[in-house]
Amino acid sequence: MTDFIYSPSRYVPFRDQEALERCRKIKREEIEHHPNPDFKIRVVKDDDIEFIWVTDMFHRIKAAADAGQRIILILPNPCPVYRHVARLINRFRVNCRHLYAFAMDEYANEDGVIAPETWPQGFVHAMKRYFYAQIEEDLRPPEAQFIGPTNQNYRHYGKMIADLGGGDACYTGPGWTGHLAFIEPDAPEFRAASLEEWMTFGPRVRRRRNLAPHPFGDPGKARTGLCVLPACRGAGNAHWTTDVRGLAGRDIRGIRTGREGAGT
Repeated sequence: MTDFIYSPSRYVPFRDQEALERCRKIKREEIEHHPNPDFKIRVVKDDDIEFIWVTDMFHRIKAAADAGQRIILILPNPCPVYRHVARLINRFRVNCRHLYAFAMDEYANEDGVIAPETWPQGFVHAMKRYFYAQIEEDLRPPEAQFIGPTNQNYRHYGKMIADLGGGDACYTGPGWTGHLAFIEPDAPEFRAASLEEWMTFGPRVRRRRNLAPHPFGDPGKARTGLCVLPACRGAGNAHWTTDVRGLAGRDIRGIRTGREGAGT
């Protein structure tokens, strides 16, 4: 068989071909093993992901309600799956007065103006549409407890979470280039000499790389990238859902769970 060598696209932020080839050679049975014992990886079937996610969210919310304790969730958007969590809340009559939900990130325009929650394509709009509005009125928390970044609060967004005691769980999905919460691996706004330095960063507005056409308009526009993982607390509270899209458009998905900051 003849080899065909080519360089990664110039739009891909990480282009080390040797490292990429090493990753491509990782076998299925090796994926769940990581040199950091605190970084737990679990690969599951595509069809199981939504059930695992919904179950975890509902369990945390109900356990907190039963104990009369506050529950703080950091949520990616848009995720219609939240309506299934709301259905369970309604069916089991779970009072959500202690629930706080923070949107992980949000769009901003080229001038750094963050989209208002009234914008139909916005992430906070989606969080309230698919989650908050689906909870029966007598079970909902005050709407002020469903929170998103604004130009007035984003500089203090991480502190807002920390002041409540830190996030109990953070759910997110790395993009195919490795981004988290709109933060690309080479984002200059989040460049750091070490993981320890990166963990000290707070939320900030960053410009998105032009990786692919985006359904919501000009892909060159800025988006907010919110560094909220350091506000999580305890072990096993950060959940990553991979979403790796191949050239053929096929989705490969899995669940990764671990302690925040345990891996890069």
